[in-house]
Amino acid sequence: MNEFFAALQNLNSQWLFANRINKNTIHYTIVVSGADNLLSESKEKIIETFFSDLKATFPRFKPENVEHFSLTIEKNATLMCMPTIENKRPDTGPYLDNLFLAGDWSQTGLPPTMESAVLSGKLAAERVADIYK
Repeated sequence: MNEFFAALQNLNSQWLFANRINKNTIHYTIVVSGADNLLSESKEKIIETFFSDLKATFPRFKPENVEHFSLTIEKNATLMCMPTIENKRPDTGPYLDNLFLAGDWSQTGLPPTMESAVLSGKLAAERVADIYK
């Protein structure tokens, strides 16, 4: 992987971040949100699941080349909002002639995460494009 991060779609893992330590060593971090289905699994099964996701995304990935793997589970890493909060989040607007809002805190139907921030930017850009065609 030559990129610093990748979004993994339709898998258990959502994000892969790369940090080059030196010429020969790269540290990768896999991020998973809302993985309640994995919490009851053994560490070995969770690692096997991640390796399967990596193999599906990067066919040249070889688990036997992994020198070290560490697993950290943080059940509260992603904010879990009540469903009623969506009605309190602002939509993209416009609020003035040319003021539109975007951010993870805006109304997207997703929890306030990176994905929500990206989606809100896309929604705001679409609103701008619709108005200024």
